[in-house]
Parts: sequence; C-alpha cells; structure tokens
Amino acid sequence: MRLSTLPARLPRAQRTFPIPSSTGMQLARTPSMRYLALCCDYDGTLATEGEVFPETAAALERLIASKRRPVLVTGRELDQLQTVCPYLDLFE
Repeated sequence: MRLSTLPARLPRAQRTFPIPSSTGMQLARTPSMRYLALCCDYDGTLATEGEVFPETAAALERLIASKRRPVLVTGRELDQLQTVCPYLDLFE
C-alpha cells in the first residue's frame, strides 16, 4: 500500500505502510517513527555463552554514532556484570 492511497484525514503520524518480514507476517511502521534508544539484555542477547563478540560491540558503536543510546537491561548485579562485560562503557 502506498502512502498516497491512505485516507487524507489521518494525521501523518498515524499513517502506516506494510513492511514484509521473513516470517511472512505483515508489519506496519509509522514513517515518522524514530527510535532514540535500544534496550537489550546481556545474557543470550548481547553475550553468547558469556562472551560479547567484537562485531556486537561494533554494532553498538554504530548505534551510538547515529545519536542513539544503548541501554543494558539485565538481571545481573552490577559488580558481577563489571567482571564479565568489557563493553560496559558503551551503555547509559
């Protein structure tokens, strides 16, 4: 569906368009949407078997370079996280 086919009475922020996904489901995204932060877990998300790969750290650095902020959400205690995560300085 093209934006021009949507009803004119909808405010621009409410107009959406379909995004194909690998699962076959149709997702919708608002054209003016902008994410300012990425919240992610440590174990099993950023870290695989306790290790953060350099490619993951590079992706976080690209996120920061795009004026967005990574936020670490974890169930670990801070002192324990400081011993296992060498990239803590990348997070807010």
